[in-house]
Amino acid sequence: MCLTRFHAGLLILILAVAFGACDSPIAGDVEATFIRLHNASEYDFKNVEINTCDSPADFGDIKSGEKTDYQSFEIAYRYAYVRLFVDSEEFIIQPIDYVGETPLGLGFFTYKLEVVDFENRILNITAIED
Repeated sequence: MCLTRFHAGLLILILAVAFGACDSPIAGDVEATFIRLHNASEYDFKNVEINTCDSPADFGDIKSGEKTDYQSFEIAYRYAYVRLFVDSEEFIIQPIDYVGETPLGLGFFTYKLEVVDFENRILNITAIED
């Protein structure tokens, strides 16, 4: 009977350590910048593309309120080139350059995208560390 309680206690300890060590969505050492997108607007996004410097990526369609899966990037900043469609209207965020910007670094981040002004097709992007 004591042996069974010992094994049960050991199992609980192992599980507690394993789950307590999971700070990021992917276990192990993080060796890249992982980004997902969050459509924080009331509109569905179509054909979402981003470019974080020299790393273009296609995120496809993102419904209102949804978050995408993470994609890996070599480098990313607090903002990026974004191109998407709401119905037939094209929205673009076009950075001029990244001079003076500090890379986000290794880890997991979310680019929160919001339509700020539909009439003038203005998007907002916010980088959030996960």
